[in-house]
Amino acid sequence: MRKAAFFALPGLIATVSMLGACGPKQLSLGETAVDRAATCGVVAAAQARTVATDFKAPLTVEARGKVLHYALLAGSEGESFKPEATGAVIKRMPELADEVTDKNWKKLIQPCEEAFPKSAAMTVLPKDPLMSAVGCDQISSFMRKALSTGMEYDGEVQRIGKLSMQLDEKVAPLLAREGKSSDAKTQAVKMEAMSTFAKLGPPDKVIDACIARYS
Repeated sequence: MRKAAFFALPGLIATVSMLGACGPKQLSLGETAVDRAATCGVVAAAQARTVATDFKAPLTVEARGKVLHYALLAGSEGESFKPEATGAVIKRMPELADEVTDKNWKKLIQPCEEAFPKSAAMTVLPKDPLMSAVGCDQISSFMRKALSTGMEYDGEVQRIGKLSMQLDEKVAPLLAREGKSSDAKTQAVKMEAMSTFAKLGPPDKVIDACIARYS
């Protein structure tokens, strides 16, 4: 098997093998919700590698957004976002990388699309001012951390940072106006907004929509 290319995720380095020829293996997205999301994240990374002009280059922001979207969707199955579920998927991706790409992983593309229909969602931000501002603030914080793994993403990190600064001036007054300034109420709003925004599409596309609205 040809050794893997690397793509960085928050707090870890994940490997995605491009080619495997160890004989046929059973194709499956996995038995658990974490494994299913992680498997589809690995498949998304492998897809991105097949069209990359430089095999050794880091994944593009768009490709990383697609990979990370599966982790976000795993954490947003309910009305309140569950960061521990997203973290578990991110941790699981490198553990499954070789196993998934040793198979005919391209046959998993459609099952992933069917299992996670929101992965192809068209981004439309909520009209509610509070939900929109808090959601943009939360998703920008997530992506800024996800991309702060090397200088290759500095431009995008700075772009997101400017958005975060603009949102800082909007979120607190909106929370106060809605009577959500206490720590518990603010946290509840953040988790509800993050769950909503995770379903709006890949996080890089959501960031673009947030910048268009608030910049």
